[in-house]
Amino acid sequence: PAGEQAGANLGWNLFEGSTCYADAGCDPEGTVLPAVEYNHEFGCSVTGGYVMHGGLIPALEGVYLFGDYCSGLLWGTARDADGAWQTSDPVETGLNISSFGQGPVGEIYVVDLNGAVYQVVA
Repeated sequence: PAGEQAGANLGWNLFEGSTCYADAGCDPEGTVLPAVEYNHEFGCSVTGGYVMHGGLIPALEGVYLFGDYCSGLLWGTARDADGAWQTSDPVETGLNISSFGQGPVGEIYVVDLNGAVYQVVA
């Protein structure tokens, strides 16, 4: 979250998301668990993205876009009026999403492992 203390313990390598990953068990005390997560049913490796800004796609203003490297699925997530995180249904891209980029006026780009770069458009 914005304003979180630098150096916060995000749980690695005890947790994968909020699921205990350590053989010896997990104690979440002192860790910051994720606001949003998905399981391996939807992919194998989350690729972090960016928050959409700039008004290029008004429906996505303030939405954090992220994807999965293995499945090529792309999601958006944002807080609703009550402050709860809401995540969209995934969009299939057919890509091995390896990175995201953000341009100077807020446009978002998705990078495929083969080096192709695609702009997110309405």
